[in-house]
Amino acid sequence: GDRAGLIAAALLAIAPMDVSLASTLQSDIPSAFLLNIGVLLIYVCAQRELFKSKITCAVLAGTALGLSWLTRESAVYIFPFIGCYMLWVVGRDRRNLTLLVGAILAVTVIVAAESFTYWQFTGDPLWRFHNVGRAAQEAWRYDTKVFHNVVTIPVWRRIFITGPRIIFARPISVFALMAVVYALWKKREDFGF
Repeated sequence: GDRAGLIAAALLAIAPMDVSLASTLQSDIPSAFLLNIGVLLIYVCAQRELFKSKITCAVLAGTALGLSWLTRESAVYIFPFIGCYMLWVVGRDRRNLTLLVGAILAVTVIVAAESFTYWQFTGDPLWRFHNVGRAAQEAWRYDTKVFHNVVTIPVWRRIFITGPRIIFARPISVFALMAVVYALWKKREDFGF
């Protein structure tokens, strides 16, 4: 029915890559799972009244988001949307500043721990970024028949330019976006989240 279709569109809008990767064992699925846990906890946290409850929920949300980053670097694509939502809820209720600060601190601690670990073992705190670039260069050098015109793409460019272009150019993402716009236009209360 309509409700099942809206739920499917909502799930598709939250993590459109999961549909195409549902039958494969890749890091996208656990990363998306952790991202969705973080988003859900942020939403729940924004509804809480007590400071202790807000800070606990915010730290758990930030931890889920940080673990998602550790699982796959493409997790950063959701951070601008989560950041905008958190700024919006802080604007509506100043008590939600606890949510913003708690989540940011938890993510920062995880990323700092990752960088510190890399620094201890490799001498390079940004080893992950550098290694992704090196691995891509090696793969492209090895398979020159397939990638003969490919120019090495740095991680930052992949995160901010080519990644979003690939994600939003998929027809499934367009349909998910259309479903979200339709639900907002019809003012479906059950679709608000």
